[in-house]
Amino acid sequence: MVRLGIDIGSYKTVMYTSKNNGTIVPDDTGAREFPTVVELTLPKRKFGKKASSDNSREIEVRHRNLMSNLHDKDGRMILFMYFKYLNRVLNNTNYISGMLTIPETFGQKERIVLKSLTDSTGLKIEEFITDQTAAAANFAVYNFKKIPEYVIVDFGASKTSIGFYKVVENQLIPVSRDVINYGAVQLDNILTELIISKYNLNNSKVIRERIYQSLLSIKKGLNSLEGTNTNIYDENYKRVSINVTREEFLSKADKVLKKMQDFIDKNLKGIKAHIEVVGKNFQNEFVRALMSEYNYNIASKASEVVAIGSALFAGINSQYDMKFKFREILGSDVYLKINNSTELEQVFEKSSLIGDVKQFKLVVNDVVNISIISDKNYCLGDLVINKPDKESEMSINLVVNKFGIPEIKNIELVCDEKTSSYSDYIFNYIDQCSKEELDEINNIESKFDESENNFKKAGEIRNNFETILNSLVDWFIENFYDHPLSNEEKELIYDVSNDYFDLEATGDFEKETSAIKSARDRLEFVTKKLKAIEHVIKDELDKLREDIREFVKVNSKNTKSVLLLKGIDNKISKMVSKLKLSFDSVKDFSIISVKSFKEEIDVLKEKAKVEIEEEKERERKKEEELKIKEAENKKKEEELKIKEAENKKKDDKTEVNKD
Repeated sequence: MVRLGIDIGSYKTVMYTSKNNGTIVPDDTGAREFPTVVELTLPKRKFGKKASSDNSREIEVRHRNLMSNLHDKDGRMILFMYFKYLNRVLNNTNYISGMLTIPETFGQKERIVLKSLTDSTGLKIEEFITDQTAAAANFAVYNFKKIPEYVIVDFGASKTSIGFYKVVENQLIPVSRDVINYGAVQLDNILTELIISKYNLNNSKVIRERIYQSLLSIKKGLNSLEGTNTNIYDENYKRVSINVTREEFLSKADKVLKKMQDFIDKNLKGIKAHIEVVGKNFQNEFVRALMSEYNYNIASKASEVVAIGSALFAGINSQYDMKFKFREILGSDVYLKINNSTELEQVFEKSSLIGDVKQFKLVVNDVVNISIISDKNYCLGDLVINKPDKESEMSINLVVNKFGIPEIKNIELVCDEKTSSYSDYIFNYIDQCSKEELDEINNIESKFDESENNFKKAGEIRNNFETILNSLVDWFIENFYDHPLSNEEKELIYDVSNDYFDLEATGDFEKETSAIKSARDRLEFVTKKLKAIEHVIKDELDKLREDIREFVKVNSKNTKSVLLLKGIDNKISKMVSKLKLSFDSVKDFSIISVKSFKEEIDVLKEKAKVEIEEEKERERKKEEELKIKEAENKKKEEELKIKEAENKKKDDKTEVNKD
């Protein structure tokens, strides 16, 4: 079964299905990978590659780094809209379910919030997987027999991570992973701030966005040159010539690069396992230099392996007959805090696997409040167990679900040596999006949808009416030459067309409808003329039908051509019932179809006459043959009677002679 993998990075989004070991899902522009960006422009929002204008007003409502703003209400709303956009893109893929990649920096809070959003958008996300494990899964598909232990180094946009993996009993198991919050975003910020400071530019969203558009070319230049030049425009569209040297950039980025180097050395020193490098940030020479002391392989499609790996992870694990399986780890320690106790009871470790179940037992004789704590500092959920009828031992079974979030699987009650399920409890995640917030987000989404549908309909009716005005005179010449337009009428049509085309497109359905109505009112004579022509054409068609019926009445034989004439009669009948000439329908009408009916009828009538004569001739010959056959039969009967009479005479004579 086909599964989907979605990688929403800080800079770009990539989607793959598990079909054929990874099949790209392009966006609505056909792009393999597209910017992770939302632009809240009116009347129509822009997503991905379409959000690329240099217009200051559009830049002000442009949003990037969507997965980094889960703690902000507006950030959650923007991400919700992006999920809805992806869902629209995916509507034609018929995917069964999807897997969403998340950074290793995501803890329980981020996972809980993210799941609240995906559940509310229609995206069929059934599992989260870290970027690390997704990349490891992609590698394992092709190498699990040859390389059973390996390291993934991911130079991502907002972080750099290292993961250790091994294959155990045909299962890919994450052993450990580490992450540091330094990546392409942090280095790009340093480069941006360097340019702003050096050229005394405003540290505004517009300036930062315009610098951002040039960062890729600047970094490519710095890979091989001592310095690079480019141009940007300030808020007043004044061109600013930018020059950045490698030396000045590296001096500013030195602290970040050193932290990244220390992180790499801490994890890789002395490691002999195979090292696989992924991530687009590794394309930069100053990042590549961090791995100079290590032997490594760069993954093909380095910027896409996470999306491919997540799709393969989901696809392979969904096949029950597959001998090889992928596993993911929880990534955080989880504890239980009972009532007001200061002690924590650990139930899961960072290395616990998704799907693991742990049991915690306690004796209950009153209401019990249990907090589920992640990494000793974050309460992810509260469990309230109501007092049972009498003191009992309870077993609380917790499971790590497919989103890497601990949840209550069930609670069992042991009383009087009998075990039964206990359901009198309440469990809530602390930071899941509230119903009120989701309702508010959905309302905002609905308003944008309404605006965008209004905009779409406005564009459609405007384009349609422009086509009509452009072609109206030509349609009359081609189809209604028996009812020509006067020169004055043509001039009026041209005047109305020019006036309408001079109107600025509003993108508002009501305004466009009003403008079209005003133009049509000035062309009322066209409506009347079309109505008159409609009556004439219907009369002509009715005459054709009458002609067919009269012919069939006189020539009642059902020859092939007569049957075809009856079929044309039915076609004309349908055409007459549907024919309504108006501004909206005239473009679909062709007089050729009417004329072709007459020509076809004339041809079929002539064929029918020949067929009828041939049929009559066959009947005449058949009658003659029948008469000849009857005469022959009569002659044979007479000859038989004569012969019988002669035989009788002979018999009588023989009898006389005997006597």
